[in-house]
Amino acid sequence: MPIYNDWGLAPTPLDSALPRADNRDFKSDNRDGWLYLSSFSLEKRFLPELIATATLSREIRTAEKNRSTPYTTRYSGDAFNQENNEFSTNLDYTLESGSVVSLRYRYRDGELDASTNPGSAFFGFSKAIGQDHGICTTCGGYVVYLINGSVQSLSVDWNWALGKDMSVSANAERRTADVDGNVSYTGNIFKVQLNRRF
Repeated sequence: MPIYNDWGLAPTPLDSALPRADNRDFKSDNRDGWLYLSSFSLEKRFLPELIATATLSREIRTAEKNRSTPYTTRYSGDAFNQENNEFSTNLDYTLESGSVVSLRYRYRDGELDASTNPGSAFFGFSKAIGQDHGICTTCGGYVVYLINGSVQSLSVDWNWALGKDMSVSANAERRTADVDGNVSYTGNIFKVQLNRRF
């Protein structure tokens, strides 16, 4: 059974203590709203080519309740008002070639949304359940569940420059989520990107 969530869309932690606010506009109006992020980072250079960073973040996401349609009268449909805390740490190593290899760990705890078919294992312990027609045009009667959970990820990145304004990056990530009701799932994500600065 496929499960989709917005965790991957969340911005990465800031490298300073400055707060940040983003207005997010999706194709489905029930997801629209503000995302507020504040963070505090510590950075230490152990060698000229080796830097370590640790970051604590607090995230609050808002959405307009009147745009949500409850799936049942027993639950609110308000699944996109959420609060989360996150800890992340990075090790960045610059090779002689100028490319950078990074090892990253993230731990995120709080509320998250998961969209899937009605009647999933999330039903009995969800804080809100709403209709979710915007995430997938072929998914029919998908619903979105608001649940408590924690997510951990470990990733390796390799970034190398192709000139002054272009680079290529490759990423491999292992992600594990544990949510209320003793439900857990894992995923592997692989990406290759061509980055161009204009």
